[in-house]
Amino acid sequence: MKENMLGIEIGNYTLKIVSVSQGTINGYASAQIPEGSVRDGRLIAWDAMAEVLHNVYKNGGFSTKKAGLVIPDSDT
Repeated sequence: MKENMLGIEIGNYTLKIVSVSQGTINGYASAQIPEGSVRDGRLIAWDAMAEVLHNVYKNGGFSTKKAGLVIPDSDT
């Protein structure tokens, strides 16, 4: 059975989602994070980030609900 999984990366400036199935990328979408949503590597605008995540998921045409999340260390 093929099982898709999403990889979600939240950076300081961009949110990215990639869909992977059996090691093959089969979808990608990204969007800019609204200015001021992240300060010093910390998320301060939760509602804005939720809206961006929802829009990227919807506009990317993703359907799976399983996901892994990457949030880079603010010191890197």
